[in-house]
Amino acid sequence: MSTTLTRENIEYNQGLIPELSHLKNDKGSLSKHAFFFDLDGTLLDIAAAPDKIQLPQQLYDILSHLHWHLDGALALITGRPVSFVDTIFPSHSFEIAGLHGAQIRNSDGSIRGLKIDDSFRTAKRYIEDTLTDYPDIKVEDKEVALALHYRSNPRLQKTTTDIINKAASITDENWTVQHGKMVAELRPAGSDKGSALDHFMAKPAFQSRIPIAFGDDLTDEAMFAAAHKYSGASVKIGASLQQSCAMSLISSPSALRNWLTEVIAAQGTLRVPDPAINHPTNKV
Repeated sequence: MSTTLTRENIEYNQGLIPELSHLKNDKGSLSKHAFFFDLDGTLLDIAAAPDKIQLPQQLYDILSHLHWHLDGALALITGRPVSFVDTIFPSHSFEIAGLHGAQIRNSDGSIRGLKIDDSFRTAKRYIEDTLTDYPDIKVEDKEVALALHYRSNPRLQKTTTDIINKAASITDENWTVQHGKMVAELRPAGSDKGSALDHFMAKPAFQSRIPIAFGDDLTDEAMFAAAHKYSGASVKIGASLQQSCAMSLISSPSALRNWLTEVIAAQGTLRVPDPAINHPTNKV
C-alpha cells in the first residue's frame, strides 16, 4: 500500500460537499463517523458492461487508509455479490453487504443470504432462453440474483422490464424485481441497502457514530434514508439531486475519490503499509 495519495487529474469543484467540509478541515474528525459506500457508479466508474470495469489504481489504498482512520467503521454495500468484492480486493478486511443487502458476511466468514430454489432456477432458464433473441441485453449472473443490462441499447428498456417481470412471476415470494440505471434485476426479497446499513450500525465498530452514505442509483435511496435515521448524511454521485433524498451531491466517482483523498490528507497521518498485503490488480 502506498504511503502517499495523489488526486486524479480531473476538473474538480472544492465546494461540492460543503455540508461535510469539516471532514477536510478538522484533524481527527473521522473518529466520529462511519462510512458506507456503493461500488459501481460511486467508487467505480460505470462501464459499458459489468465485467468491463476498471479498478482505479489508488482505490484500495484510499479505502484502507479510511478504514484505519475510521477504526474499522467502513462498509461496502453493493449490488454485486460479496464474492465480487473479494475478487477485486483480495486482502481486504472491510465489512461487506452484497446483492443490495441480501448477502452479508458474518463474523465467522460465512455469508448470510437466501439460497436459490427451484422457482429461481425456472425463472433463470426462462431468461436465458428468451435472451437468445435479444443479444443487446446482457445478463449478469450474481449467483443468487440475475441482472439484465440494456446499456448498449436503451431502446430495449421496456423489453427488459417485461422479461424481468415475467421471470419474477415464475418465482415465489422470496424474490423481487429491482430497477436501476439501465438494468433490471431479479433478486432476493426482504432486504435492501437500508437494512444492511442498520445491520452494520448495530455492530460495535459502528455504534454511536454518525453514518455517511455514498451512492448513485435508485437502490441507494434506502441507504440514504437509513443514514438519516441516525442523524447522518448522504451524498449522491451524479448530476442532480432530483428525485433523491440525498443531502449532498458530487459529480462523479473520480471527484469522490479525490474528495476522499483530501479527507485522508486532513487527518495528518497515513496508515503504515503492511508488506504482507498484496495490492490488488487494477483490472477486473
